[in-house]
Amino acid sequence: MAATRSSGHDPLIGATIAGRYRIISLIARGGMGKVYRAEQSALGRLCALKLLCPDERREQDPEFFRRFSREAATAARLTHPNSVTVFDYGRDGPLGIYFIAMEYIAGRTLHRVLHDEGPLAEARASRIARQICRSLAEAHDLDLVHRDLKPSNVLLVDRGDEEDLVKVLDFGLVKDLSGQEDDLTQKGLFIGSPKYAAPEQAMGNELSPRADVYALGVLLYEMLCGKVPFDRKTPTATLMAHVSEPPPPLAGRAPGVLVSPAMVAIVMRCLEKSPDRRFQSMRECLTALKRAAGEPIEVARTADEPIEVARASIFDLLPTPQPCGAPPSVPPGSGMCLSALTTPLNESGASPQPTALDSLAPPLFPPTLGGAVSPPRHRPLSLYIVAVAAAVVGGGLVLTLGGRARGPDVASAPAHGGSDRVATAVPARPPAPGPAEFRIVRIESAPPGARVADRGTEVCLATPCRLVLQGADGQAEHRLELTKPGFNPTLLLVRPEDEIASAKLEALPAGAAQQRAARRGTCAPGTR
Repeated sequence: MAATRSSGHDPLIGATIAGRYRIISLIARGGMGKVYRAEQSALGRLCALKLLCPDERREQDPEFFRRFSREAATAARLTHPNSVTVFDYGRDGPLGIYFIAMEYIAGRTLHRVLHDEGPLAEARASRIARQICRSLAEAHDLDLVHRDLKPSNVLLVDRGDEEDLVKVLDFGLVKDLSGQEDDLTQKGLFIGSPKYAAPEQAMGNELSPRADVYALGVLLYEMLCGKVPFDRKTPTATLMAHVSEPPPPLAGRAPGVLVSPAMVAIVMRCLEKSPDRRFQSMRECLTALKRAAGEPIEVARTADEPIEVARASIFDLLPTPQPCGAPPSVPPGSGMCLSALTTPLNESGASPQPTALDSLAPPLFPPTLGGAVSPPRHRPLSLYIVAVAAAVVGGGLVLTLGGRARGPDVASAPAHGGSDRVATAVPARPPAPGPAEFRIVRIESAPPGARVADRGTEVCLATPCRLVLQGADGQAEHRLELTKPGFNPTLLLVRPEDEIASAKLEALPAGAAQQRAARRGTCAPGTR
């Protein structure tokens, strides 16, 4: 059904999509589309309508609609109260617009809350994190990985006397681990946000739910001290820090902010470089957060869910606190950082024997703590991209780097209150190797805002952007195709010695531009 348009700046305001969604106002826009507040006409209810801008290449791809429908249907399978509900999707034929209809929720993103209020109290941060765990646990049960968990994708809602009800947003980037279908997102490209990317995600390796566990650790870190662990001058440097640098201790990032040793241990375990050393599931992380908060732990869940066993003490799961540089009189829970792992002794002075409960409860570290850790498998990639203007809707920053993940060295120190605890040394892991050699080429166009493709693969949503070439690709020539609505496609040659490559786009004749715009739909240049 053709849309009826208003006279506003956005031609879609007032339009009716697919005969049933009347667009009211723009909520957000990004590199792949826009999100609008809309009304579902038949029911008179508000919804959030996500629209993908028309694209000639999509129209020429007979498989695109199938993949789009599969991923939208996958997101619609999520029914947890802490996940945003997707209830419709499809394509408006006359406009050539793909849409996803979701529940409309009035609230503040975690990004806005942190910007306005600064670090959160530990109890509040833990309450938010536990709800995120529950949302993603359901997604992981369905073999889905979110891949772009960040503060702007966590919505906080106040309903009645209930504060900070969490809604996890943007499951449009989920990775299906079932292996049954191809992804809608392009292979060989990492879609996410560098500040929250797990090391294996940054390197383009295979992902598991533990990548989301890492991102949750970054969120917890930021909620507790107001800063992310790594925020370098460039996205490339930020990702390399995730790969090779240990996270700075929480105690040194926000003086005066108190964080319990139990919470510090949880955050640092989430931020382990090796996925094998993190919590192995969101339910394991949720169990630790509940113990640290003093909540009761369920002894068993349903028949098809893992058993969760209560332990006698939080210290059976978490390291005993050791104040860094503080006298032994500093009490536990004072907010100082941890520097030792300790094991309680029994009455005879020996380490207690393991029990049946010990064998069921998730350990803090795997048994091979000091042993070799198999490196993550690498996926051969030749082209990587860092977009300067990251997409807000339907994608984060598109970027991948090579490298190998190693964790930080773990130091041992005497435990405080030495009369009843003994320190256990943790063998240091090998130092992190330097990053793989690569070079960066800045891609520019006049005017800016052009998409960039290399050998048919889109590598940049909008110029200016940075092309990261690794290994042999750094010594080879690349012929890039730049496209922008209203302009002729332009080829750009990038030579091995180039640090900046730029192209001037030739505008189409007025008549041809209007005809092409009519075929493409209503997304104006510069908003794609």
